[in-house]
Formats: sequence, C-alpha cells, structure tokens
Amino acid sequence: KDVKVAQVNDNYDLSQYKHKCPSHQYSTRIIERSPLIIYIEKFLTQNEMQHLIKLAEKELKPSVTTAPDGKPAINKDRTSSSAFLKRHQTPVVQCIERRFAQFQGDVDVDSMEPFQVYTPHYDWMTSPNHLEIGGQRVTTYFTYLQANCSMGETEFVAIPFNRTLHGEFCDILVCDEKATEHGIRFRPIAGNTVFWYNIDEYGRVDHLTYHAGRPPGENGTKIGLNVWTRTFTSNAYSEVRAAKKTTEMSQLFRRFISLPIQSIRSFHSFDEVTPAKYISTRLQNGIGSRYVCQLQRLTIQVCKEFRTSFGTREWIANELTEFARQHPYVVIYVQPRRHRPPNVIGEYLSGDRQWIPLSNCDRSHVNWWIHSLLTQQGDPQWRLLKQMHTDSPSIQGTWTPFTNKPIDRTLRIYPDKDLTDIEYPQMTATQQIKELFEQEKLNKTT
Repeated sequence: KDVKVAQVNDNYDLSQYKHKCPSHQYSTRIIERSPLIIYIEKFLTQNEMQHLIKLAEKELKPSVTTAPDGKPAINKDRTSSSAFLKRHQTPVVQCIERRFAQFQGDVDVDSMEPFQVYTPHYDWMTSPNHLEIGGQRVTTYFTYLQANCSMGETEFVAIPFNRTLHGEFCDILVCDEKATEHGIRFRPIAGNTVFWYNIDEYGRVDHLTYHAGRPPGENGTKIGLNVWTRTFTSNAYSEVRAAKKTTEMSQLFRRFISLPIQSIRSFHSFDEVTPAKYISTRLQNGIGSRYVCQLQRLTIQVCKEFRTSFGTREWIANELTEFARQHPYVVIYVQPRRHRPPNVIGEYLSGDRQWIPLSNCDRSHVNWWIHSLLTQQGDPQWRLLKQMHTDSPSIQGTWTPFTNKPIDRTLRIYPDKDLTDIEYPQMTATQQIKELFEQEKLNKTT
C-alpha cells in the first residue's frame, strides 16, 4: 500500500557537513537504570531529520521481520513501512553515525547496522545465523524524525509506570489517569531519541526491553529512525559470510569475540562491586587474629511475579535459611516490591552501603553476589601495597633512626653535652629566675 509521508522542505543548507561535522548540543535524562534507558533531547537537528526523510522517501517498502531460519519475512503484526539507508551515504549520514557512536563511547561506527527508516517485540537476535554473522544487538537508538500525530507512543510493556519514579518525566512520558495500567510510554517528539541496552552486564538478553511502537492515530504520520549497535563490526559481516563456506570459520570467529560490556550506571561504578583483579586479603580488623565481619544488614528486594526475579526467588527458597544459620551476625530483610527488578543492599559498620542489581541473575549468580558483599567492608577494594621493605627483614619492624643504636642512649639525661655540639650555659634562665626569687624572699625576711 502507498505510504503517506508529510511534505518535506527542500530549502535547507547542509554545505557545512562537507568539510567537518558541526558541533551539536543535546541533553540526556536517565529514565530507568535496569535496564538502562536514557532519553536524549534534541539529538538530531531539523535539517538532519529533513535530509534523512528525503533519502528514505523513495526506498520505503513494507516492513519485514526475521524468521526463525534467519531469513526476512513479512509479518502481519508490522503495519509500517521501512527503508534502509546505505552506510556513509552522504556527509550528513556520516556525521549522524559518528554522533551515535560517540554517545555510547564503547563502540565503533563500523559496529552499527544501516539506518532503518510494531506490535511489542524485542530488538535482540535469536536466530543462530544472525548471531554468527553480526553478533548480538547490544543497544538500540530510536529517534522520531516526524511526529504529526496525537498518539504514536513508544511503550516498554514490561516496565510498569510508577508515579513516584516516573512522575518527574511527564513532559516526555504519558502520565494520564490510566498510565499505571500500562508500561512507560514515550511521547513522539521529533528530534528526540530513546536509547537502551538490550542485554545485561553478563551479555544475556534482557526481557524488560519488550517494547512496541503504538499507531499514530487517525490521519496521523509518524516516521522513526532505528539504529542498532552489534558486537561485530560491519567489516566482520562479509568475512564471516565468506568463512561459512570454508574450513577457516572457527579461526575467523576467534578474531571477533567481543569483550564483556560494562553497563552505564550513574550511582556506582561497576568495578566497585566486582572482584579486584589483583590479590587481596581481609583486613585483620578484630582482636588478635579474629576477623570481625563488617556486613551488618542485608536487604533483598524481590518481586513475587516478575521473571527477572526468578533467580532471586530461587535463592531465597533454597539457600536463605542456610546462609542465615552460618552468618547469625547479619540481619536479613526480604522486601517484596511489585513489578520492580530485584536488588540486594548491604549495610556496613562504617555506615556505607553497597547496592547491587540482581535483574535476570540465576540462583548461582545471586549467591555469588551476596557472598561478595559478605567479604567487603563497604568501601571500594583498593590495591594492597607493601609500603616499606628491607633486604634483611626482622622482628624489629619498620626501620627508624634509633634502630640498632646503643642502648645507653636511652639512659642519658638530655640535653647531653656528649651527643651535641651546642654549649649550654652553666645556669638556665629558669634556674636564674628561681634563684632571684629565693634571694628576694630572703631579703624580705631579714
């Protein structure tokens, strides 16, 4: 069927993009932390949006999805049309690609899919063919290029709207009377972008990213730009496709193994709660050789229904009792939270707190995280350095200027003429004052 595209203004100047990418200012707001969802305001300019719409206008075709065998197929659930823009097609497209890559920081431009201008769906890949060729979709950018509509929201179905948490974002989220009956819904605002991670810190797919693009309403028009970053670069695509026909496929795949992805978090650095990459030991903070555990309280926040809490619920049902018996000095609270991701919070003697998300963690990972809190003292782990050393260590301890000195020095009365070149007077000032005072008393008595 024919696709209606609003009239595009051709009177815009893009000559400055031929020499270098112009500077561009935008602002960000963190909407969710698990999964990480960031809203980027004014990510694209009006001229850039007009340029992308003009490029895609002649290429629009009915949208397709990926079949289980990895081949494209038309899906009745997708009523939209789409167009793929060629990589580096124009200087403007190159600058936009660079802006997307620079925002994420840990990806290269070549690891992004071509720009693509549905009922609920995930962006992560399940087809083995797609995973082998391009790797998993790590992040998604969705940008509104045109929003001449009264509806057309982007909804994250598995993340329920919470007025306490999301009430401050009512300028970009739908906050009507029935908002709590839906997931968080982003209003269509041209030029703004919704960014999120499709996988967690362990590289596992995150089911909370289940989302949908709602219809724009009667006589409405909505044009969006999808950008996905993947674990392999575009240069790897062609090499892997060629390798699948040869016996060198396994050798090529070893070249494209991606590094673990560090999640962007504003509240803590991920390194603060992971094991140190060097040898560490418990601080002997007790009396003698007895170690005093610094962890005083554990608060386990869990949802009784959400599947992201399945591993945490399994740990509570099978291992909580034994953990409490072995560690009676740790007070444990289980705090139910409806439709929220699971967390564990450790509180220490120093007053510090450690907060660790347990979303989509299985039972073994939950057990590992809780025991890691048990061996910490609330502060980030620091490298243990030996401050002083000697070629002949002994029980005397750290060297001082008095080490191995004659013991008779400790028996002298200081100041001592034999140990210094300073010549002291026969009588000190204090002694002279005392003598004058005594003479004055004698004079008064006589």
